[in-house]
This record gives sequence, structure tokens and C-alpha cells, in this order.
Amino acid sequence: MDRLINVINKSKVQFFLFFFSTIFLFRALNLYISLSFYPWFYEWNSIPFFLEFKNNIFSILVEHGNRNQYQLFTKIFYIIFFKLFDNIWFPKISTIILQIVPSIYLSLISTILFYKNIKSKFILIALLFSIILPGSLANFYHFSESHFYFQILLTVILFLLYQKYNSNNFLFISLFLFMIFLMNLNMAAVTITVFVTFMVFYLIKLFYLKKKEYLFLIIFFSFSVVLYYLINLNFKVPSIYLTGDHAKFNLPRFAYLFVKALLHQNAFLIGLVTSLILINKSIKKNIKILFSNNFFVLLLIYFFVIVIFISFGKDKIYDRYKDFIQIGSVLPIYTVNTIKVENYIKTIKFLISIVIIYNFVHFERKVFINKQISKNYDKSISLAVNKLRNKQIDTIKKEDLHIKAKRFPYSINLSYKNNIIKFK
Repeated sequence: MDRLINVINKSKVQFFLFFFSTIFLFRALNLYISLSFYPWFYEWNSIPFFLEFKNNIFSILVEHGNRNQYQLFTKIFYIIFFKLFDNIWFPKISTIILQIVPSIYLSLISTILFYKNIKSKFILIALLFSIILPGSLANFYHFSESHFYFQILLTVILFLLYQKYNSNNFLFISLFLFMIFLMNLNMAAVTITVFVTFMVFYLIKLFYLKKKEYLFLIIFFSFSVVLYYLINLNFKVPSIYLTGDHAKFNLPRFAYLFVKALLHQNAFLIGLVTSLILINKSIKKNIKILFSNNFFVLLLIYFFVIVIFISFGKDKIYDRYKDFIQIGSVLPIYTVNTIKVENYIKTIKFLISIVIIYNFVHFERKVFINKQISKNYDKSISLAVNKLRNKQIDTIKKEDLHIKAKRFPYSINLSYKNNIIKFK
């Protein structure tokens, strides 16, 4: 293990590639084992779009998609993979390849925080187990949910740009506005959290460093978020102008969801590590050390902003948001690796081990369950299509299909008629 740490620390590229390949191969293997050959569940809703792509109609690029988001990058990759395979949609292959996106942003986070900074074998193992497991199974198994991946990737890149160009306010603000433009074309409403993250970040900077330039930046970001909101409101962007899944604020529900989010998978460790910092005699020194890393602070603020926004405006923590929460799992590992916690190290190692073992077993159990479901799901669709192919039936009906495919006989018939999907 020590030799491995020495090898990956030889260069940032080598460090990044080690984590990227580990994350991608783990996710790809689990998808290969458990994901259906056919479009999984509501992925069938995309079949009419593929029919348009086949006729070179790409109007979907300027329309809002599922849940009132633009999802521009997801749509672009739909088209790329469809055209790449000669107008045939291979959902399993495409979903596996798309795991490149979370593998990139998780490897970037790991590289920025841990390159030449892994102080023990335990930290390396804990870090790997905190990032290889998908936070959201919905996003993991559904290509159509990949806009969540792209949103996190763009946010991490923005934080990285700040890390590199924060000494030049004009350059960074220009890059910030460009990245906001890209995010707006992906998930307009969620992009507001990035504004809030930088507002809080500069507020903390102002409080500790007392520099007037931070006051200017706070005013700039406050004005910008209002302008951003009004522009989207004026263009009647549905995710901001009108949405059906926002709940009225309820304090008990807010408190419950906030705590529940902190207990999600490895994010549970954030509460543990925060407690250790607060009861430690070197609290001021520890906070100073941690807050000297701007990238870490931005991720930490972003994590809490996301959790607060979800707790404030949702009835529950939907599975699709859990990839946002997952990025918080790296933060306590970095904290334990950075500050002195010798008095609690055995307790920390024990609790972290319990958490990551439980999460790993829980995830693989879900993979095994989905493998069994996919087997029966694929079999029912193949049998129904073979009956259609052999003219035993005129059209596929919901009675011919697995329970998870019963809502989509129209799309399955459309796929067969227009050769959108390769049926077994």
C-alpha cells in the first residue's frame, strides 16, 4: 500500500488517473452486471426523441426536458451516442460510458485535496470507498438523469478556476459568468446555489481578513443572483418560473430533512468530524488550517447550501439529489487527514470503517437485486418482441410486459417499428 501511495504521488496526472480509472471501472462493472440491456423504466420516454434524431430533427436542444430543466449536455450526449452507433440507441453501453463524468469530478476533488497529502494507508482506503460508490442509484441507472452529473462537474471546475485565478478578480468574474451560462443551460434553478456559495464564501473572507475587496464581491454576487433570477423569470424558465415539487416551508420538516441529509451515507462523517473539531483544544488552529484551503471551503459551503436548499423546498430528499450530497463525503476524510486528532484516531477509524463497510454492502445488495429484476425485465420485453416479430400478436400490450415496463408499450412498439433499439 505504501508503494502504491508513492507511485500515484509521482505526478498530479498519475494521481488523477489512478482515482479516475478506479472509480470508472468499479461503476462500469456494476452497471455491466446489473443494468438492463433495454431502456430502464422511464428511459423509454426518450424514444420519440430518438425518432426525431433519426430524421435529423434536433429541436429538443432548445426545449425544456424532464423536471423543467434544459439538460443541454444530457441531450447532446443522447445525440452523440445515437449517431455514433448509426442511429441505434444502446442504453446500457451509453450509461456505462457516461460514468466518465462523475469519475472526472470525483477524481478532480480527490486530486486537488489529497495529492501528496495522503498521510496513511487508512486515509487512502477511506477516500476510495467514499467516492467509488454512487450517491444516487436513480442517476446511476438512468442516462436521462445525467444532468445532475454535469451540474456537479461544472461546479467543481468553477471552484478549481477560483483556486487558480482568484488573484485576478476580473478574470475570475469573467470565467464565473461563462460557467454560470453553461450551468443555466443544464439546471437553471440549481445554479442559484453557486451564487449563494460564493456569497457566503466571501462573507467568511470579509469577516476574517477585513479586506474591502471582499465587500465589493459580496455586493457583486448578491446583485448577480437577483439579476440571474429576474432574467430566468422574464424568459419563464419553468424550473424557476413554475415548478410543482416545491413544498411550503415547514420548520419541523426542514430540521428533519437537514439532519437526514447529514446522515446520508458517508456524509454522516461530517457530523462526526465537526464534533471532533469543536471539542478539540486546538479548535482555532484547526479551523485556520482547514480554511486556508479555498477549494475545501467552497466545497464545504456548497454542500451545506445544497442541503439547506433541499431541506427548505422539498417534501423529501429525492434520490436524484444524493450525488450532490455525496461530494460532502470527501470533506471529513480530508479533515481527519489534515488536523491533529490523535486522541480520537481509534474511534474515528472504527466509525469510518463501519460506515464505509455498511455503505458498500448496502450498494452491492442493491446491485444484486437490480440484476435479478433486469434479467426478468429483459426477458419479458424480448419475449413480447419475438411474438410481434413472429406475428403472433399485432401489437405489444402492457399485459405482455414486466411490471416495470407495463407503462411503456407504446414506446416499445415505436422502437421496434422504427428500429430505434436492437431487440434480442
